[in-house]
Amino acid sequence: SRQAADGKQLFQKVCITCHGENGTGSNKIPRIAGQQIQYLQDSLKRYRNGSGDRVDPRMAAFTRNLKDADIVNLATYISSMP
Repeated sequence: SRQAADGKQLFQKVCITCHGENGTGSNKIPRIAGQQIQYLQDSLKRYRNGSGDRVDPRMAAFTRNLKDADIVNLATYISSMP
C-alpha cells in the first residue's frame, strides 16, 4: 500500500538507527515490528505530545515533527513487519 511504502521511507530515516533494520530493537530498545497499528499510533502520538506514562527525550525529538499522516504511515509499515 502507499501508506506502507511512505511509512517504510520514514522508518528508514527516523526509526532504524535505534530500533534496527528489522524493528527488533535491542536489550534496551523495544521491538516494534509487528505491533498492532492502533498501539503504534497511540504510542507515537503520546511521545510526540509528551503525554502518557512513558516519556523519552529521544522519542520526543524523533516524533516532534511527525504529522498525523506520518504516524499512520509509520504504524502501517511497522505493523506489517514480521
